[in-house]
Amino acid sequence: MRIYSYQLKYRKPSKKIFLKAASMIETEPENILFVGDRINKDVCGAMRAGMKAALKAAYTNEGQKRPEGTIEIERIAQLPGIIEEINLSADRP
Repeated sequence: MRIYSYQLKYRKPSKKIFLKAASMIETEPENILFVGDRINKDVCGAMRAGMKAALKAAYTNEGQKRPEGTIEIERIAQLPGIIEEINLSADRP
């Protein structure tokens, strides 16, 4: 499912938009991997809401510190492997 910020009354990086999206897809934020290309609007907001965050490489993040726990990707095609890894680690005791 895709949810666009223009559909909601909150804007990123407010954690409210991320929590609303989790509610709309009827899952808890900790079950979501949010993918974005901006540290300040995407990654920080998602992480404040309790989500995992993947940061796609972009020139807009040059020289910025990535929050601890951020998953860095170059291509969207990397996501299936990352999701599988996350799911496997969640299944381990």
